[in-house]
Amino acid sequence: MQRNMPTLSDVAKRAGVSYATADRVVNARGGVAEKSARRVREAIDALGYVRDVSAANLSQRRTYRFAVVLPAGTNAFFAVMRRALEARREALRRERVELRLEEVAAFDAEALRACLLRLGEAGVDGIALVGSDGPGVAEALE
Repeated sequence: MQRNMPTLSDVAKRAGVSYATADRVVNARGGVAEKSARRVREAIDALGYVRDVSAANLSQRRTYRFAVVLPAGTNAFFAVMRRALEARREALRRERVELRLEEVAAFDAEALRACLLRLGEAGVDGIALVGSDGPGVAEALE
């Protein structure tokens, strides 16, 4: 028999606070007295509550945009990584996560820098990359 996962309403009830207060604690928005925040954290631990990021994103109409930058070429390891990421792309989209895959010539710091600047202009939320350091790469990451 499958057990229902606790909801934020369950957490609020157990902590003796309003739903809005529990929501502020779970989403780290502040404005909650430490005593109440502690009760909410204790209720989370006691109930085993896990925040459903997908539901939260849906309710806020939020889509996270991530980019993965890999070296271009025929390296078997990176080919496996590319296929694995591509295979997860549709499932991630249903969870309101957009995954963008980029390839940059291996050991080409200038190409990596240019790619990072494009991704910055595109407004991605996070970047994972495999690349070499070189002039301007650290600045482009910032």
